[in-house]
Amino acid sequence: MGTDAREKRLAEIANKDISYQTWLKTMVSTEEAFEQYADIQPMKIRNLLWAYAGSVKMMHQRLMNLACLNMRFPDEENL
Repeated sequence: MGTDAREKRLAEIANKDISYQTWLKTMVSTEEAFEQYADIQPMKIRNLLWAYAGSVKMMHQRLMNLACLNMRFPDEENL
C-alpha cells in the first residue's frame, strides 16, 4: 500500500473520529474571524500570526506524511 492510499485511509478514519471532528469544526468556525483579525494587525504582528498558523498546518501535514511513510495499518502485510 502506498503513501497516498494510507493518507486516504487516515482521512477516512479521521472523518469518523469525534475528537478530530470537534477540532476540525472549531478550526473551520474560527478561521474567518482569525483571518479578519490577523489582517487588520500591524504588519509585524500580522506576519507573526500568519507564520504561526501556517506552520501549525504544515507541521500537521508533515506529521501525517511521516506516519503514512513509516507506519502500517494492522491489516497490511509486513513489508
